Formats: sequence, structure tokens, C-alpha cells
Amino acid sequence: MKLLSIFMVGVVSILISVSTAFGAGLCSPELVIGQISLISPEGEKGVVIRRNGEIIEAVTGDCLVFGDSVDAGKNALVGIVTGTKYIEIGRSRPGTTWNAPQMPQERPAAGFVQSLKQVWETICRNYDLPRPAVSRGGAQCDGEGYGVALEPLISLPPVQQRIGSDLTQLVVAWKKGTGRRQVRAQLVLDGGKTLAATQVCHRSWGILEFPSGTLRPGQALMLELSDTGGTRITWRIEVVPAAALPSPQEPVREQSMLGVWRMLLGGAGTRLDALSRMTSLDSPLATPRWVFNAVLEDKLSDEVRQ
Repeated sequence: MKLLSIFMVGVVSILISVSTAFGAGLCSPELVIGQISLISPEGEKGVVIRRNGEIIEAVTGDCLVFGDSVDAGKNALVGIVTGTKYIEIGRSRPGTTWNAPQMPQERPAAGFVQSLKQVWETICRNYDLPRPAVSRGGAQCDGEGYGVALEPLISLPPVQQRIGSDLTQLVVAWKKGTGRRQVRAQLVLDGGKTLAATQVCHRSWGILEFPSGTLRPGQALMLELSDTGGTRITWRIEVVPAAALPSPQEPVREQSMLGVWRMLLGGAGTRLDALSRMTSLDSPLATPRWVFNAVLEDKLSDEVRQ
């Protein structure tokens, strides 16, 4: 399984209103594939969404679902964030329309969808989908970075974790705006051998990559974060067969959606596994990136974070 990261945070926040982005059930987790993140000039009235034969006046923050078509009109520049890319249409761009993919024939099982819906609306809605960017951290960390000591996320506490032996990367995150100058992450076997390491600047998450087959059931690992001020956060990890981790009753084809389910319903002890799976590029849905961003912003509800 090849897991690639496409997530970026730090984009100017766009508040999503319940009446637009989550209205009428359209932003249900099995339907939403993107969001209108920009309409310029602000308040331009010529931008519309064509949906099931209806024409809907679009506003910034509207979610987009399978089968939608967005028309920027004559004067507007429209930015659209999907599960995998950022698109601009309209003024001074090659095209004025964008068509969402059609609903796939193979849809998620009803029980899986229902279990997600039970917690979906407990996620805080006041954040936007970040624009995608391929980024794995650099070898150089220039500048002063943050002046605040490294702190864990409430959503990702440093408690004992279990991860699947099928993973080929581990994604870790910490509280936004913390970590002096740079943060180093390393994954170490119980005997002291380093399996993967990276250093990160000006960002609150990192990716540790390793070849397929590196992880084996029964391994005991330690994941350690440290900043240049000497602050450390550690997670002790047990590697288990993928099938031994919490999963919905029905099979889930996309690893990214399995990660969403596990993040919201699998408990605090599988959050590292869930975070790592959510960064897969195997689903057109925007749901994995929405939940990923909610974790980074520590905006999961108290009920979900338990």
C-alpha cells in the first residue's frame, strides 16, 4: 500500500456555515468531494452550482458533491478544493466551468455510512479544506521557527498506540504553533534501531517513511518528537496485523476512509494508524482531508477525542 501525503495547513481560514456547507445533508461524509474556497470579487452573484437539474447560487464555503457542475460566470474567479487538488476557474483562467465526477457504482456500505454520520456532525465546522501540496519536510530548517515548546494535540495524546503492519509510512502531528525552531521525529525499535526519521519546520505534522515489510506483528516501537529546546513527546507503539485493529463491520475499500472511521470511532489508541491512512490518495472524497485538518486544528469534539 503506497501512502502519499497531499495535505497542507496554514491557508487563510474560511468559515463554513451550517446552512451552506452542511445543509440538507449534502455534505454527508460519503458524498462530499470538495468545497468552494474562493469567490472573487467577494459576493459576486454570477457563480452557480448545477445539481440534479437545479441551479443554486454559490457562496464561499459551499460543499460540492458527486455530479455537481460549477459555473464561474463572466466576472468571477472561483477556487475549488477537492480531495486531491486545488482548481481555479473563471476570470483569466482557461475555463469557466468545473464538473465533479459522477457517483461511482460501488458505494460505501450503508452500515459504514451510518456509523460515520453518527459522529460526523460533532466535528467542529468552522475550518476550511486546506489546499493540497506535496511536502515531506526539508533537510534544512532556516529561520527562528516557533518560540513555544512542543505540545501534543488533545486529539492525539501520547498514549499507547497500535498500528497495522501493512503501513509504509507513519504520520504524526502536534499542536499548531509549537515546537522551537524545528521538530525532529524518529521511529525506533525496542532494541534501539532507528527505522525512520525526519525533521520539520513551520508545520505541525510530519511523515516517517519506510519500505514495505519493515513493520512486523509483535514489534515494540517508540515514536519520539523533540524540538531544539529539548522538549520531548513519546508514543509507545505495538505493531499488530492490520485485521486486528478496530474496523467497521462492512469492508471498506479506501484506506483513507478506513482512517476516517478509525479516527472518529476507533478510540485514542489507534489514532496514529488512522492519521497515517487518511493521507492516502485512494478516494475522490474530501472527507479524509476534512477530518485530517480537524485533527491538526484540534477541532474534533470532546466526544470524538475520548
